[in-house]
Amino acid sequence: MKQNIVDYGKVRFHEIETQDNPAFLNQTCVMVVADSKTGSEMFCVLAIVPDEIEAVTTVAKFYHHEDAMLFANLNSIWFSRYLKK
Repeated sequence: MKQNIVDYGKVRFHEIETQDNPAFLNQTCVMVVADSKTGSEMFCVLAIVPDEIEAVTTVAKFYHHEDAMLFANLNSIWFSRYLKK
């Protein structure tokens, strides 16, 4: 089963409106966002699960948005298993 991938492109995680952020909506998904420290220079692939302690986990970082999206899509089966734990 392919996991839902939410792409916020060059937006940093903390810049996403609360009502639009899956982490605050108790949703399970994979997100691609700009790195909080470097901005649009790097992109993070995040695993989002409805959990109070480990709701957001950085899985990988890339220099190019396209590579982050490719990684997220190619690893959708792994994400499905990881996000179900």
